[in-house]
Amino acid sequence: MSKQAIVGSTHTLSAPAQQAIGNTTQRFSSWSDGQAQTHTITMPSTGFSATARFAPVTPGASTLTFAPAADAYVEVGQPITNFGLDPQLRTDNDNDNPVTDTAETYLRFNVAGISGKVTSAKLRIRSTTNTADGPALRGVGNGWAETGITWQNRPSPTTGVISDVGAIATNSWAEWDVTPLVAADGTFSFNLSQTSTDGVSYNSREASNAALRPELVVQTSNDAYGRPRGATPVRLSLVPAYAQCTTGSANRVHGPPLEHPACNPPAQESTDVTVGTPDANLKGANSSGYALLGVTVGNPSTPADEAEVSVVVQLSDVRSRSGVVGDYAGELQFRPALRLTDRESTAAGAVTLQDLVLPVTVPCTPTLDPMTGSDCHVATTVDAVLPGTVDEGARAVWQLQHVEVLDGGPDGDVDTPGNSVFARAGIFIP
Repeated sequence: MSKQAIVGSTHTLSAPAQQAIGNTTQRFSSWSDGQAQTHTITMPSTGFSATARFAPVTPGASTLTFAPAADAYVEVGQPITNFGLDPQLRTDNDNDNPVTDTAETYLRFNVAGISGKVTSAKLRIRSTTNTADGPALRGVGNGWAETGITWQNRPSPTTGVISDVGAIATNSWAEWDVTPLVAADGTFSFNLSQTSTDGVSYNSREASNAALRPELVVQTSNDAYGRPRGATPVRLSLVPAYAQCTTGSANRVHGPPLEHPACNPPAQESTDVTVGTPDANLKGANSSGYALLGVTVGNPSTPADEAEVSVVVQLSDVRSRSGVVGDYAGELQFRPALRLTDRESTAAGAVTLQDLVLPVTVPCTPTLDPMTGSDCHVATTVDAVLPGTVDEGARAVWQLQHVEVLDGGPDGDVDTPGNSVFARAGIFIP
């Protein structure tokens, strides 16, 4: 977009916070003049142009380049003089003439559009002279103005030396690693001061050749993936598991509207454990069961990992099928099959794991009531079963592919072979 304007008139430039280009959401990142998302300009006689830059919000690596919002150098020999509109920047520390030649440079950048983690941030400045040993970089507050900063009112550094460079050749790019200071969107100021008895000059943001002006280059790695706001707790009712009816074993057809092949009689998968049912084993129908999984959210303000997933499994009236149907005194095993997607810290970004099973042993205790079978119950946590599984800050999505409960087989021990499925997640319609 272009428009005519009167020299000296003021105009407001504003860019949307985000926009969609194709099927990709783009966030505002920067203006080519380094200024804020919404800012005012005064039209110069030479004309003016600015480009709004946007960053895609997509998984993967990206590189964002920012122009300085302000830069200036200050000089001890002219303590109240401002050099903010000078086309050059300068650093010096001449021991021969420290009263007149010592100079420092200040730069400020508005950073936006960061998605994911900053993997690298580098300040790059193009030299116009050379030095045997370049300046050190420190962080500094943002309370200074490009057209107001002088040696006398310059801000003090807020950090120690973050980065330093050695020799700088004429007409070359010098780089300082500022990754420790740039972790997310924000406004960042840097101070460059010479540590050796040598000086060097650079192009400033007022340099006539825009390609030679200072820049902040930020690389990011975005391990984003779709996730809900919340999904807890999960309560699953448990019902007796029946063997699948296959085409080869079907001997009936179900009534309408479910005219599908069927098997008669139904066969429970477990040959060792059952529940009381009057028309099946002359015992009362007193069984019920559920599994409950709940998330405890961690506290990011503490170094401890408080995130956890609680697991409660309850099955009542569980009976042994051997001999006279009576209380089952063995073990059950709760086995949710999970498909985990997370950004666990030691993995290479966000990952989806191969499907896995999380086994939880459920002890069963016979009851004193002759009308009711054993009570099988456990209340534990995932980290207690498999330490370190629940990682605070991993933003994990756990898909429950299927849920089943195994019996303990003929010996009642879930850790030995011969176990079969006793119950699955489901509903009962009386």
